[in-house]
Amino acid sequence: MICTSWNVRGINDPFKIKEVKSFLSANKVNVCSLLETRVRCHNVNKVQGKFGRDWSWFCNYSHSPTGRIWIGWQHNTVHMQMLHVHEQFMVYNVNSGRHNFNLIVVYGLHSIVDRRALWNDVQSHVTGQIPIMVIGDFNAVNHSDDRKNGALVTEAETVDFEEFLLNTSLIEARSAGLFYSWSNSSIGDDRIVSRIDKAFVNQVWLGCYAEVFVNYLAPGVSAHSPLLFDLDAECREGGRPFRFLNVIADHVDFQKVVKEAWISVGGNHKLQNVWNKIKEVKIRLKQLHKHQYGKAHEKVKEVRSRLENIHRQVYFEVNIDAQMKEKDLIHELRHWSQIEDKILRQKSRINWLKLGDANTKFFFTATKARHTKNRIQMLIDDSGNSITDTQGINEEILKFYKLLLGTRASRLPGIDINVVRQGKGLSMQAGASLIREITTEEIENALKGIGDDKAPGLDGMNAVFFKKKLEYNKT
Repeated sequence: MICTSWNVRGINDPFKIKEVKSFLSANKVNVCSLLETRVRCHNVNKVQGKFGRDWSWFCNYSHSPTGRIWIGWQHNTVHMQMLHVHEQFMVYNVNSGRHNFNLIVVYGLHSIVDRRALWNDVQSHVTGQIPIMVIGDFNAVNHSDDRKNGALVTEAETVDFEEFLLNTSLIEARSAGLFYSWSNSSIGDDRIVSRIDKAFVNQVWLGCYAEVFVNYLAPGVSAHSPLLFDLDAECREGGRPFRFLNVIADHVDFQKVVKEAWISVGGNHKLQNVWNKIKEVKIRLKQLHKHQYGKAHEKVKEVRSRLENIHRQVYFEVNIDAQMKEKDLIHELRHWSQIEDKILRQKSRINWLKLGDANTKFFFTATKARHTKNRIQMLIDDSGNSITDTQGINEEILKFYKLLLGTRASRLPGIDINVVRQGKGLSMQAGASLIREITTEEIENALKGIGDDKAPGLDGMNAVFFKKKLEYNKT
């Protein structure tokens, strides 16, 4: 099922109607939200009839005389239920049999004061029971880079928007295509562009539609880009690369596993030797993670359930064995809860919250958001063509870096030694210091300066692994 939201900037003109119809047909859209239609109430049936009998419509004329928001759907394939109508947004349930979610379509008013009613009223419709997407023209920015040229983005413009997102725990949907969604259609230095058309999703949506992204398309006959997403997009995710989790370093068998893997392989050259050892260590650590920490979240729920069952025993207050078991389970629950928080914190890369503050839901949301954001499901080549298949994406990335690196030169110009000697040079002492051997102390100090939550290198090993390895070598 394909859905779109588009501020068409008026649709009375037969030319505009034709272009919008062509867009809906070309993209096989099943559900559309048309904003700022500027169609008066007495002309509604006439204009909507131009789209054909397959389309049904909801509008907000009861709250806006110019029909700021139109919701259209193909009634043969989709069932729609209106849940709420407002001057600046509409809430409806979309059900196609395969998909069931709530869509909140927004068209914000132009002033900060007028939009406060939008932020306050939408909050009550954002729940955690069903997948929700909030999409449309917010007429507001929430980041400093959401506008180019024109007036600088101020805190007064963003504070209400940011507070709304914080209160609802909504996360901006992953997107592709154009970055800026609106322009003032001016030419040259007078042209102002901004990203005021956006889509946000809740945690339930991320769990159901992690592979779905919003495509910002060319604006066509409007000043705004259409936002389009396909709920049936295939997940093209391959295998996940190895990432060292810091909790593994605390396991009692960590040093033993690393030692056995490190001495089990070698190589003909020093660099090859180290690479083969790290490769073998990764294999052993993957097994350790799988057996010990692979299902930490489920382990927390299991221990929590066992503790609840103990408390439900009829004679718990007089059963000494049950009371002793309770203490063991609480200790076990605390252990697994801390492991779960550490894993989620590292995966989400959120480092400004303290562990143990019941941030699990937030960590899960941030982790899913990072995971979906890091996927590449569409690229646009130099000719403007969209590439969505996995093989095509791989080939385009390879082509890009080959062009970036260039080709090997058949010969290189020689260095004019006389020119070099005329420039500034190092003293003998300074030159010798550059080629002296690196000491273990320097390596240790460098590692200590790297944070434990910093991103790992290409081999998947972060600073924590090498810190622990260095401690082992010293002993």
